[in-house]
Amino acid sequence: MFEDVYFLLDGTTIPGYSGHSRKGKECQEDYNFILEEVEQFEYFDNFGIPNPGIEVFVKEELFEGRLIVFSTNEEQQMGTVPVIHNELKRCLESGLIYKGKVVHSSSSPLVRVAVILHKE
Repeated sequence: MFEDVYFLLDGTTIPGYSGHSRKGKECQEDYNFILEEVEQFEYFDNFGIPNPGIEVFVKEELFEGRLIVFSTNEEQQMGTVPVIHNELKRCLESGLIYKGKVVHSSSSPLVRVAVILHKE
């Protein structure tokens, strides 16, 4: 699957997480990244930092021009997709569906929520 390991600021690692190394304009089978703007969304307000394993999905809804990742069960906004993955909007518009899960979360020194999305 993925060979890289991503190191968070708190020293923990996410095996199989390649961060921003998957650049390109093609629709990928898998996307993995750290959500942005997490503290600005309703999931954080209602539940705090999501635990690993929480199921997520992305849809065409935008926040300041950026795609939003939602929690599957609560259907609440969780964070935005980094702009480096803007091609994902075109992928969704073409009818592709991406679902996945939170693979890591931490609150110190900054709120970090890492997700992996898989093409359905």
